[in-house]
Amino acid sequence: MKSAHILFFAFCFSTSNALFAQISPNAIGYYQDALIFAQNTIPMGTARVQALGGANVAVGADAFSAFANPAGLGLARRGQVNFGLNFNSLSADTDYIRTTTSSNYNFLKINNFSIISPIEGNPNGKFKGGAWSFAITRTKNYQRKFSYEGVNTRSTMADRFTLLANGINANIFEKEAGLNQILDLPSLAYASFVINPFLNDSTAYYTEFRDINDNLVAPIRQSEVITVRGGETTANFSYGGNYDNKIYFGFGLGLTSLRYIYVSNYNERLTRQAAPNELQEFTLRNNRTVTGGGVNFNLGLLFRPIEDLRIGASFITPTFNLLDEKDENTMTSNFNTNSTIPTELSYRYNSPMRANFGLAYFFKKKGFITAEAEWVNYKGMSVAADDSNLEADSKTIRNLYGSALNLRAGAEARFDLLRVRAGVAYFQSPYAVRLDNVKRDIFSYTGGLGVFMQNAAIDLGFTYTPSRSVYTPYTLPNPDFYYSAESRNRHLSFILSFSFFF
Repeated sequence: MKSAHILFFAFCFSTSNALFAQISPNAIGYYQDALIFAQNTIPMGTARVQALGGANVAVGADAFSAFANPAGLGLARRGQVNFGLNFNSLSADTDYIRTTTSSNYNFLKINNFSIISPIEGNPNGKFKGGAWSFAITRTKNYQRKFSYEGVNTRSTMADRFTLLANGINANIFEKEAGLNQILDLPSLAYASFVINPFLNDSTAYYTEFRDINDNLVAPIRQSEVITVRGGETTANFSYGGNYDNKIYFGFGLGLTSLRYIYVSNYNERLTRQAAPNELQEFTLRNNRTVTGGGVNFNLGLLFRPIEDLRIGASFITPTFNLLDEKDENTMTSNFNTNSTIPTELSYRYNSPMRANFGLAYFFKKKGFITAEAEWVNYKGMSVAADDSNLEADSKTIRNLYGSALNLRAGAEARFDLLRVRAGVAYFQSPYAVRLDNVKRDIFSYTGGLGVFMQNAAIDLGFTYTPSRSVYTPYTLPNPDFYYSAESRNRHLSFILSFSFFF
């Protein structure tokens, strides 16, 4: 598979010597997708669960039990209908070449809808019944937006294009441009006159952003805006049973729907007016869409040795996904506009396996505290395709990622009808190696309120998640000649849930 997607991924993500050492030479970039589609960076669930830091493995009796630990459904004594709305506000301050750029992105989504239907057992026997559940919830959010800008006195992305083009005869690029069948980024840069062949060597290239002494003709203003939309939604069918009010068990089937839309607009412009018929600026736009879905299974147990103590454990298999990708690049210079042929690929992606263990202690009717640990095997992810060899990407996954231990804890205090909640979540970095000086562990701070009435409940939860990230638009052999953009990110999430009991 030869596409602009291959070459674009080769240099669009954060880089370091440690990273390069772990990347297989033939990797395309789907190892990056694997992590994007797998990693949660904020607690998920209903408003109640999010307010508890995402902890629900041992608490149970919540619509999110279908996903976290289906054994918790066995604690449901009444039927429930739940509905939730989620508002998110994301902001980022990004530093690039001594310039800080701020960006904001807000969105509102339906977060969850679920029905829990109890099944009565034999009140005089050991089996006390249980509950079935059908739940649809947003299990991951991919939304993000950030931008950066700075004046570069050392290099241009066109330098990267010349490196990629060197060794390829210009006649090949000329033919592709003439037939409007541009396959990759070097050919796209050639068709847009961002790079040109030397007169005495049609397999070597230069850019008009550099003079005959190979110096930049002027400082270059570089900027980019990246917007990511989409997420993963899971429909889950689960059952939880109750044995003697001490042992609870459950199992479930999850059907996922994944949608990921990535749009970037990268621009370079000379800080002085170019001579007539010379390169002044160019813009590279990348559009990539990934859609599809998959299936997973989960099992859970919950043990109540005494009335006030609950011990929970659950296991979630990898999600076995079938995904379709479409990718296209467009370049506009002060000469013309050209696009690559859209590339399409269908591939299989297996997400990581997860195992959870949690404890909850109840202070009678005054409230409870809970804590849990989640083990995520990022190293076990894989990608494969019939039409392309993605083994190098799967090998890179095994080299680059490890396992992560995520921790969540929360507490709820009860005052008659009022519920007051607070929590914290810790997401460990999935990388097996230290990439740079940016710490990729993430903390989320949560809280919320609830009003619990006889036949209904209203819950509000909020989550605040600060994080840091690094983005490198392109790389060159000499690391002193290119820069990375470092972002300080803030994610504020509010979720409002309504529950009706029957």
